[in-house]
Amino acid sequence: MPASLPPTFYEDSQHPKRLAGRERLIAGGLAAFFVAVVVIAVISFASTNTVARGCIDLNIPGAFGADVVKACDGDARELCTQLRASDALTSDDVVQIASACRKAGLAVKVLPPARAGI
Repeated sequence: MPASLPPTFYEDSQHPKRLAGRERLIAGGLAAFFVAVVVIAVISFASTNTVARGCIDLNIPGAFGADVVKACDGDARELCTQLRASDALTSDDVVQIASACRKAGLAVKVLPPARAGI
């Protein structure tokens, strides 16, 4: 035998229940939270770190922190044309700096690594 439905079943389904005060408050808070998350995401993606043409701005990770390389115009050109792996810069560091130089539109010249005793 099928289960019987309450007499007001069809009336209730045609007229949905309105949210009470506390439910409206929670729904409004959740909506505000999601709007804030979307706004923060849009701002973070829109404000990427842009560097002026002819300038390099690079963080090179190291064993005890990071080295910050910032240079513009003549200083950047000099740095990019005299790249050399040494005790201070590994070959990976030189590759990162050369990539930053190319992105800045600067010419790159990588010199051979310095040999000990010369």
